Amino acid sequence: MYEVRRASGDSRPAIALTIDDAPDPGTTPRILDTLRAHGAHATFFVITSQLDTVVPDPLLDRMQREGHEIGNHLTRDRVAIRLDSATFEHDLAAADSILRWYGPVRWVRPGSGFYSQRMARTMHRGGYECALGSVYPFDAGLGWRWLSERYILAHARSGAIIILHDREQRGERTAAVLGRVIPVLRSRGYDVVTLSELANRGSRRAEPSGRP
Repeated sequence: MYEVRRASGDSRPAIALTIDDAPDPGTTPRILDTLRAHGAHATFFVITSQLDTVVPDPLLDRMQREGHEIGNHLTRDRVAIRLDSATFEHDLAAADSILRWYGPVRWVRPGSGFYSQRMARTMHRGGYECALGSVYPFDAGLGWRWLSERYILAHARSGAIIILHDREQRGERTAAVLGRVIPVLRSRGYDVVTLSELANRGSRRAEPSGRP
């Protein structure tokens, strides 16, 4: 797991926001609108089979224009640790070949957040760092917006990595949750930033974990 702490020279502590399972033409724009309205940025972990066939994909193009970051979430929404070595490596590379069109991609998050040392070596060979998270309100399976809001606000600390989800009803909830929690986090003195921005403020390695 990648965990980050505030560097001594930074004036404000920061929290990274990550959005899995992007993009969705029906919900990603709402998430982006919310982030723009509140001056926040996020790392969007993209499933490449969901991209528009037009290059550049309009949603990824907007993400970049508005200062967000693109991460690799492989080609399909499935439990990555169940894939054999060859399939996982092929899937990672296939997604990479598309995402690299948008520039260097630093982060990968395996589907469902589980990984093995074998997978970690494959990600490292591909030039990636594996990013899980530290504040995960289980929004992929629990459809209660109030629970996500309370969980995030109860567990958010400097250097935290929040995980939320895009696509269909989950994306609608994420847009609503962010509209409520970002102002509170900012009132507490936190910047809400991308993973790379958080890493640039000072980092340390935590022990690997098989879960987000």
